[in-house]
Amino acid sequence: MLEAIIPAAGYGRRLKSKILKPLVKVNGKPLLIHTLLALAKLNLIQRIIIAVSPGGLGKFKRALKPYKIRKKILLVPGGKTRRDSVNNCLKHIGKDTDFVLVHDAVRPFISRELIIKTVKAAKVNQAAVCAIPSKSTLKRVTDNYEISETLDRKDIWEIQTPQVFKKDTLIHAYKKYGRLEATDDASLVEKTGVRVKVVLGSYFNIKITTPEDLVFARAILK
Repeated sequence: MLEAIIPAAGYGRRLKSKILKPLVKVNGKPLLIHTLLALAKLNLIQRIIIAVSPGGLGKFKRALKPYKIRKKILLVPGGKTRRDSVNNCLKHIGKDTDFVLVHDAVRPFISRELIIKTVKAAKVNQAAVCAIPSKSTLKRVTDNYEISETLDRKDIWEIQTPQVFKKDTLIHAYKKYGRLEATDDASLVEKTGVRVKVVLGSYFNIKITTPEDLVFARAILK
């Protein structure tokens, strides 16, 4: 059994929006709805647990109401950080659940094929993430804005979601390292010694973070 977690408690300050970021509309639908409709197409996902900002629970319920999302959905209070929100969701994972899929609320262009590939890889390896090779030359820069090192691009990948884990593996990682700074769940699982498998993602599987990303998102939908 597979359950999905969506951390959706972010306010989106970099997006410069007065609306909660997951509820910002693109082509008439909130970003979260685009994401949910994509996940709901897969029968292998039994339930979706969404962490929302505690003060925005009513807004999320109203946003979901007009759309017939054919999947069991549970809204839970999110935390101050993404890590806290995922941890809150893990408390509601079912006893019969074998694997957990974590996906960004504002990464709406996830494909059925990519989800299936990542789930299959996780079933073999305990943990799997999708990612894309870096197109750019990356450099390490000091606090004084001076280049200290040029990184080898062939070894650099941009990590995306979904990220899929054996339930016990992810829960153990959060219990042991959940208080550490982490921008994704795989980084906590890595600390337990589990090798995380990388699946080739998609350059269209963008995360909406800035106003420029919204422009790109509208172009993709067209």
